[in-house]
Amino acid sequence: MARTDFSQTDCDVLIVGAGPAGLTLAIDMARRGVSALLIEKRATPALASKGKGIQPRSLEVFHNLGVIDNVMAEGRPYPRLRFHEAGSVPSDFDMMAIKEPTRAVPYPNTIMLPQWALENILRARLAALGGRVQFGTSLVWLEPRADHVRVTVEEADGTRIVTAKYVVGADGGHSTVRQLSGIALIGDSPNLDGMIVADVMVDGLDRDFWHFWKSQAGRAVGLCPLTATEHFQLTASISPEEQPDLTLHALNALLEEAEVDPAVHFQHVDWVSVFRPNIRMAETFRKDRVFIVGDAAHVHPSAGAQGMNTSVQDAFNLGWKLAAVLGGAEAALLDTFEEERFPVAADVLERSGKLYRDGVARGSTSMRRGDDEQQLLLNYRGTSLCAGEGSDTLQPGDRMPDGMVTDGSGMERRLFDVMSGPHATLLCAGVPSVTAGNGTRIVLSDADEFGVTGYISIRPDMYVGSISPHS
Repeated sequence: MARTDFSQTDCDVLIVGAGPAGLTLAIDMARRGVSALLIEKRATPALASKGKGIQPRSLEVFHNLGVIDNVMAEGRPYPRLRFHEAGSVPSDFDMMAIKEPTRAVPYPNTIMLPQWALENILRARLAALGGRVQFGTSLVWLEPRADHVRVTVEEADGTRIVTAKYVVGADGGHSTVRQLSGIALIGDSPNLDGMIVADVMVDGLDRDFWHFWKSQAGRAVGLCPLTATEHFQLTASISPEEQPDLTLHALNALLEEAEVDPAVHFQHVDWVSVFRPNIRMAETFRKDRVFIVGDAAHVHPSAGAQGMNTSVQDAFNLGWKLAAVLGGAEAALLDTFEEERFPVAADVLERSGKLYRDGVARGSTSMRRGDDEQQLLLNYRGTSLCAGEGSDTLQPGDRMPDGMVTDGSGMERRLFDVMSGPHATLLCAGVPSVTAGNGTRIVLSDADEFGVTGYISIRPDMYVGSISPHS
């Protein structure tokens, strides 16, 4: 019989769920010296490819978190798409145009990396900072109080109480944190085709293309070579009512149905799941001292590689604000998390929903992707943390571009390198240097580098907070 141990653990932040969002937040808390506990109900790390596309803005976040070299070493650009039709020559095209890096945008292309590989990189970074994931631990109850949240967690050998100043649910679309907090999830499950998704070992197929076929009955089948592994990710459409057989034999039958070359077959299946489209968003991202991020707050269709990236950026937005308030800043700063991220999530949800519907209706013609999906254009213009006026090039609330600056020692450096870390940055663009407190890094540049003359305050999450002229 499992014991019941009511020993109590105190922490500043309890993070529930150790996917990309939870790990991003845990890394940010660890490097800021915030006491955080990261729990995950799974007993071991996940081995599923799931969200495999990392967008340019997320790559910039990973630069700041100190993992970009590993992500770029293991990830690869998306392969060309190849559509096979019986009796016809296959047609090939690029999902997205490949761009050359620039001074302002050093990571211009979407990178493919299976989610399990990204999580491995993030867990290693967390461990290097002295943190860890507590696997096999589930949240079973929470009770918000005036100055903390009292939480009951269940482990393999019993339950215990955790007292946290804040709780963050990064625990997915079926979020226990969201449900226990009484936050409603609003939206719909459209009556559209779902999808089998699996990680499979394949014989008889080259890895130079993301391959697609369509059966006479209209079923779409795709096989995408996964980087950092010898596997392919299988996708196969299913009707809204279909209850698919997920055995190896049944998955091979899908290839036969789509008239795939008989030399192509699956050796074994490492992971398989059924995806049904959901387009839903929480009515609020916060209730008292409880926050939700990622899929707990907004459930996306898989199209466009938006869900995981939006989740990571939710966590990156919230992290510095939690740390600041725990360090004595006004609690009202936490209100800006929902103010800034709710409209972004709503916009991304609408876009990914449209991409999924278009994919069902138009097939291959809907597979092309552009700047909107890469999330470099997302901004917080007009929100309460913005101050001052900018130019056509740069405004308060914008993503801060990379560029060359001069630090306090007179050394020329990349701005992204200067910004990496838990601090804010003040850029003196064509104006005299000043002093600043609270660990703010001061750097200088020519006004032409960023198209603005004045003092540019850059938030810890690499967005422009304010632009003020030289007085």
